[in-house]
Amino acid sequence: MAQTNIFKVLGCGDLIQMPSQKSEGGFISKRTIRLQEFGGSSRQDAADRASNAVVANMVGGLAQCMFHNGDIVMARLRMSIREYQGNWYQDITVVEITKLK
Repeated sequence: MAQTNIFKVLGCGDLIQMPSQKSEGGFISKRTIRLQEFGGSSRQDAADRASNAVVANMVGGLAQCMFHNGDIVMARLRMSIREYQGNWYQDITVVEITKLK
């Protein structure tokens, strides 16, 4: 399932190198980004809490992109779930992202 939407950037993590057996050199770049639906903020939002927001991973070439708090972007997100040791987890990956002017 992929979803395209307009978001406000709430924050962007540091670029890290992750081991990967699939990539040349044995490593792949990864960065997390916090995105909030454009117009989706609430009065109850605080520094440690945001409504209508997700934390997503940018990998490979997309991880090289740096976005700043308040940037408005159009992003296509891929969502998946997986089971690990009896617990379910959701992964959200940025497939495409473009800064809007």
